[in-house]
Amino acid sequence: KIISSTQKGTWQNEFAINIAWILILMTFVTSWVVTKVNIIQMFDHERLNAAGRLFSSLLQPNWNILQKAIMAMIETIYLAFLSTAIALPVSFLLGFLSARNLMKGNPISFALYNILRIITNFTRSIEPLVWAVIFTVWVSSGPFPGMLALMIHTIASLAKQYSEQIEDIDAGPMEAIEATGARPIQVIWFAVVPQIVIPFLSFTI
Repeated sequence: KIISSTQKGTWQNEFAINIAWILILMTFVTSWVVTKVNIIQMFDHERLNAAGRLFSSLLQPNWNILQKAIMAMIETIYLAFLSTAIALPVSFLLGFLSARNLMKGNPISFALYNILRIITNFTRSIEPLVWAVIFTVWVSSGPFPGMLALMIHTIASLAKQYSEQIEDIDAGPMEAIEATGARPIQVIWFAVVPQIVIPFLSFTI
């Protein structure tokens, strides 16, 4: 009976593996058809000439717009700095509110945790370029919508990283300080913050 059961299990495993490989192959073929892959078109004479013109133009920059390009680069640096500077305190706060181990104490805080998780996950799933398009329609074109787009994306990304780091801390110090009758804020300040300072600095930089 043991041998028969082992043989049956082996047969079922092999069958499941074969089905999985067939599904993977079918998915690959379907993806190939849907994306309209055409290798021959890549090496067409006309296409190769167009690619050659593109790459040759990259090696022949237009120096007449150098001043505008430098100003745009400087603008981009300040845009990124300001979006990060504004996002940091918001992300810091959301990191604590999005940490499951800190928010599971009562139904209200746990509900807030779930709402924030849904919002940050949704916000992070949208590319900054899409946010830039949205804010361009909202506030007009220029560096301002770009700053807002990076700020939104940075808040969502940092809040996730911060909250995950808080969830990975050692719970022992928290339990020890709670046993002394400390308030939640005191528990966070004396038990949580010392454990997350270095990782938070790393994520922030």
